[in-house]
Amino acid sequence: MTTSRRPYLLISAPALAALLALSSCTAPGEAGDGSSAQSATAGGVRVPGGAEAQAGSGNAVTILTAAGLGELGSAPAETVVEALEAIPVNERPDGLSASVTAGAVRLSGADGAEASLPLDRFYLSVAPFITTTHECTFHAPVGCKGELASTEARFTITDTSSGEVLASGMRRTASNGFAGFWLPTDRAVTVSVEAAGKSGSVTTGTGPNDPTCLTTLRLG
Repeated sequence: MTTSRRPYLLISAPALAALLALSSCTAPGEAGDGSSAQSATAGGVRVPGGAEAQAGSGNAVTILTAAGLGELGSAPAETVVEALEAIPVNERPDGLSASVTAGAVRLSGADGAEASLPLDRFYLSVAPFITTTHECTFHAPVGCKGELASTEARFTITDTSSGEVLASGMRRTASNGFAGFWLPTDRAVTVSVEAAGKSGSVTTGTGPNDPTCLTTLRLG
């Protein structure tokens, strides 16, 4: 098993872009023991406002419309994250990138425009694996790709301290191999998964410095 009131940190758009570029999903590699470090360094990033919130140039409406997703321009940030997560890998829009931190979802367009939408709950996206995984801290819903795409699995997420069940049931991973969960903030949680006759669990957290991308849960 791997163990790894929320403050908000305001940083400049260029600094945020550099952090997210370094810590979002990378190309898949051999798993080893699946225990690569996943500690975020930026903390929660909150930019006030809704769909018109801006970080640097551009805004969410412009970026999403340019990517052919204009219907999401006025949607809540949580809906935007869920919709991006559900896009089939072979239908991902060109030029759009997105990264989910503890406090916001950051969008970037092909023209360099950037926008950040605040999140009130912690989004944890889980990619269980058997043989192959990759390092990831901030989940990139239209960039990350896990091993077990479109796979039925039983997920159970509990509060490690109290034993409270925060999420439980059968879920089918998206075509990117991830399943996302909205969780209360500032908790230590244990994530358990059963799939393909195998099981595994890992402990993580939902605080401002915790990863939103969980790729260390090996099934065996």
